[in-house]
Amino acid sequence: MTSRNIIKVEWVVLMVLSLGAMMASAEPTPGSAPSVDVKLQELAAENARLKSELNDLKVELAKLKEENARLMVLAGVTAPQTREEAEAVLMTTQTDPQTGITTVTGKFQRLTVTRGSRSGHWLRTECQTSPPPKPGEKAPARQATPPGAKMVVMTKFSDRLYEGMKSVTLVIDGKEVSCPVSRYQATPRGQTGARSGMQLYDEQVEVSLDQAVLDQAGSAKDAELRMRQVRIPLGLDQLAQFRAIAARLAGGQAELDKTSQP
Repeated sequence: MTSRNIIKVEWVVLMVLSLGAMMASAEPTPGSAPSVDVKLQELAAENARLKSELNDLKVELAKLKEENARLMVLAGVTAPQTREEAEAVLMTTQTDPQTGITTVTGKFQRLTVTRGSRSGHWLRTECQTSPPPKPGEKAPARQATPPGAKMVVMTKFSDRLYEGMKSVTLVIDGKEVSCPVSRYQATPRGQTGARSGMQLYDEQVEVSLDQAVLDQAGSAKDAELRMRQVRIPLGLDQLAQFRAIAARLAGGQAELDKTSQP
């Protein structure tokens, strides 16, 4: 065998050995990194999981949009489309032809008392909106406490629970806000309780609401009304009234801003 052939054979042997080593290194060994196929399978499984979560989120978003639309109708912010929706509207409006002031009043809603009283409790909200200024007149500045913006809590057959109370507390998404009591009234029911001589009353507590409280309560996910020892959770249907008042006041302010522009 010539030297040229020997060199050629050695070169072929080296190539075979090199290919063998490369193939051996390509095969997965215990404890080594997963192969490309395994990674592709993992990515496919992750993609399927994300698609499933996305579909669930789409369903949840659709439910939230439907609930939000219902609450907007309930609050009187958008017009009802059916007779059932019209009957469920919480807010009514009345405009004074002399002053042009519009009073927005909510319907009383029954509350669920979780602690502190067995008497029935109801709640509604109310506000007033001024007419836009005439051409050439300057729009009034937005007030921190809108005129007539209030929450009214009514009780039946109670024992003057709230006489002398100076303020109530709204817990909005975990944050406590104190709201001043502006008016208190107690009307005797002319009946006594189970104990002799116990006079029962219908009470009405009016609480002033400033713009910040209206904005917070109108967009709240969770809220509770605290009146002395009494605890009352406020659901979305009750918070819809706060949203309605905030929206009406914001709409009135938008109209004022528009008319005040040069």
